[in-house]
Amino acid sequence: MPQTDCQKDDGTVSHSTDASQAEDNELVKRVCMGETQLFRLLIERHQQHIFNLCYRMLRQFEEADDATQDTFLKAYRSLKQFRGDARLKTWLCRIARNECLNRLRHENMASLDQQLTTDHSFQIADATPSPLELIEQQETQSIVHEAINKLPHQYRLVITLFHLNGLSYEEISQVMEIPMGTVKTHIFRARELLKSKLQAFVEGKI
Repeated sequence: MPQTDCQKDDGTVSHSTDASQAEDNELVKRVCMGETQLFRLLIERHQQHIFNLCYRMLRQFEEADDATQDTFLKAYRSLKQFRGDARLKTWLCRIARNECLNRLRHENMASLDQQLTTDHSFQIADATPSPLELIEQQETQSIVHEAINKLPHQYRLVITLFHLNGLSYEEISQVMEIPMGTVKTHIFRARELLKSKLQAFVEGKI
């Protein structure tokens, strides 16, 4: 399973995250002091992560895009409440999760089964892929996306937060408001389900 540059498989965050967090905190400070145009930089740094999370929860491209925009709007309005004791990404993910839950409750979208929209997650790096390799890569990405999309809601969410957004166990616990032990259990079970689903794809059972 792919991982981000700043998150390790043991559920901790590497030292490279410290610099990123410091940059985020500095931008937040400057925005709150009046340099509001710098908020655009925060959006650019975190937009893809937040969209991925919203899409995994809502499973509709346009709805996820709207939820992403509303997440950053709410973040901007409450930016002075961000204390910096957690990563900005964690804070944004929690806002995004609550926004998506509200949309699911109010619009009864939980049972919708939309076609998976391609994003930048799980891309396979290859400097000079052949046409056949490109096709195989696209098929592999599509299979992984589909397998993730078929996971139960809680498992789909933890996989997105852990492997795509690079959050630690503790940060996921904060975002989802569940004990850290439950986070670890969800991730383990989600991985086992993914293995089963992907194996079924390979064997032609799905």
